[in-house]
Amino acid sequence: MPAALRHGIFSLNCFAAAMLALYVSLGLGLDRPYWAMITVYITSQPLAGALRSKALYRLLGTLLGAAASLTLVPALINVPALLSLALAAWLGLCLFVALLDRTPRSYLFMLAGYSAMLIAFPQVEQPQGLFDTAILRVQEIAIGVVSAALVHTIVFPQSVMVVLADRVRGVLADANCWIADSLSGRQHPRIAAERRKFAADATEIHLMATHLPFDTANLRPRRRLLVALQDQLVRLLPLTTAVEDRLQALGGPDALPEPAALLLADAAAWAGDADRPNEEAVSLAARAARLVEALEADAAARPEGASWSDLLLMSLFTRLGEMIGTHARARALAAHVDDPGRPADETLASLPESADRQLHRDPGMALLSAMSAAAGVLVCCAFWIATAWPEGAIAAMFAGVLGSLFAGLDDPTPHQNKFFLMTLLSIPLAAFYLFAVMPHIDGFAMLALVLAPVLLPFGMLLALPAQMMTALPMFIGFLGALAIGPAYAGQFESFLNINFAQAIGVLVALVMTRLVRVVGAAGAARRLVRATDRALIAIAQRRDRTDLAGWTSRMIDTTGLLAPRLAAAGGAPDLATVDPLRDLRLGVTLLQLRMLIPIAGATLAHLLDGIARHLAGRLAPGRPQQISDPALLAMLDEAIGHVAGLASRARRDGLVALTGLRRNLFPDAPAYRAMPKGAG
Repeated sequence: MPAALRHGIFSLNCFAAAMLALYVSLGLGLDRPYWAMITVYITSQPLAGALRSKALYRLLGTLLGAAASLTLVPALINVPALLSLALAAWLGLCLFVALLDRTPRSYLFMLAGYSAMLIAFPQVEQPQGLFDTAILRVQEIAIGVVSAALVHTIVFPQSVMVVLADRVRGVLADANCWIADSLSGRQHPRIAAERRKFAADATEIHLMATHLPFDTANLRPRRRLLVALQDQLVRLLPLTTAVEDRLQALGGPDALPEPAALLLADAAAWAGDADRPNEEAVSLAARAARLVEALEADAAARPEGASWSDLLLMSLFTRLGEMIGTHARARALAAHVDDPGRPADETLASLPESADRQLHRDPGMALLSAMSAAAGVLVCCAFWIATAWPEGAIAAMFAGVLGSLFAGLDDPTPHQNKFFLMTLLSIPLAAFYLFAVMPHIDGFAMLALVLAPVLLPFGMLLALPAQMMTALPMFIGFLGALAIGPAYAGQFESFLNINFAQAIGVLVALVMTRLVRVVGAAGAARRLVRATDRALIAIAQRRDRTDLAGWTSRMIDTTGLLAPRLAAAGGAPDLATVDPLRDLRLGVTLLQLRMLIPIAGATLAHLLDGIARHLAGRLAPGRPQQISDPALLAMLDEAIGHVAGLASRARRDGLVALTGLRRNLFPDAPAYRAMPKGAG
């Protein structure tokens, strides 16, 4: 279906749902039917599953907000300052939780925060009507979300399942290309950009999959399968970059011995051809394992033990075998996502019980955002109480709403500025309709007819993510100013006062955000980098209980978050050497070494403590571009020699991990030189 036609259908669905909500609300005699109309447009999403989940979370958030208002207002109605503080604190708490959640479920908590204000503040001077207002709000929201879900589900629904399967195919196709290029030794500039995009896409697939339980598709993949697919996708990136790093250290494919070069070429051909059978992957992985065994046997037979090139080759083919297996499993799982009805095979039967993906969380920024939104509400409330301003409730409400809507951005003020401008632009249009058109409307059919020229274009814009922030504030301002009810109640003085108060609330939110919350791209990048460094230190000190899958998942998400911020930071000197993929590999090797401590003894524990001290130097102000630590390098080489003397499977695992660790921490150091057996 062409995009223009799809957007047109979406707009028509939104308009039909809004008119249905308006008709039902008027038929039931509700006082504020425009709440239901606004809910339809705020809730509507192009994907049916996303719409249904958002509708549910909006309704639950409204119920929670209503409960909070019914709890706080009666208890504190005689102490306005304390009531203002309690409602602002509730808003801040809900926003804090929402920002830490980072899934579509976060909408529930954000709604709970500012719904309490929307219900409570207008009733503080008439608290006897609080319960009726709360019930009315819940009823209108329920009518709006049910109308939106009903219309968008019945009329040409767009399935999340279809879009998700298409996105998975696209991500795997991109991965096939840059994996094949990397194994062939071709270093295209686009590879780095594609890997950053891969990291962002992996998180997007995870978030999109959370909507599947609400989707319209008859057949949907099981949650266990989706989690397993995401696990394989996020493991591809560190494995591929590790293979590429070892290949670069060895001088490229042309510098490899013939059996190794042939394996690499065959692996590149398999990765680049999506039609190659996965049985070929099993053969390639077995060849890689045989090469590793031959390297181990050869090194064990020599008096001097394994050379640095031996270790690099061993690491290369161990990681290559793991990468091929991961890639093959991802292909097999993606086929089941694309066709959930296909018969189960051994790939599905062997799926482990995996936990949900871990995402990066920043409690510090969440707290700042919560404080900024709460502060905006308190400033408006203080002025309202001090001056007895009749429209003070409106200013406080909009300060809280706007302080919440863009709280997840590094710098919300450009969007807040745009919201303010679009709201101002909606006032003349609303005034024209309210005072020139609405007095002449007679009947519901005529009302729907005169609203269509405004609401249909707004609906088209809402279907475009880039234009949504242009349409939504104009739409909210337009319908909010019209305040369509059971009877016409247009008063010019009230219209001006309400819109003036709304503008004041938006301005207060903007000012408080700029004073408290703005960090910018460079500041956000530094926070992400410091969080990564602290996580690496915790792993090295054995304080972090995260597992390999959890760390990889969190760092893939961090990579996707960090890449655009580094690009926007303008080449800040302290960020010039930041490499999130290197830190991803570093964490993987540290976790692998931590698991080997019971076998390898105190040597690895001592090394991890030294690495923790080394990494702590990166937390210094200004972030040193390069930390010289000869003592740690010597400790690392000693650990390689110690592990090389072990007589168990831990020997191979330890040497592969230590080789990767040396490459990640000291990529420019001279080659490792083994001590002859019996020396020292």
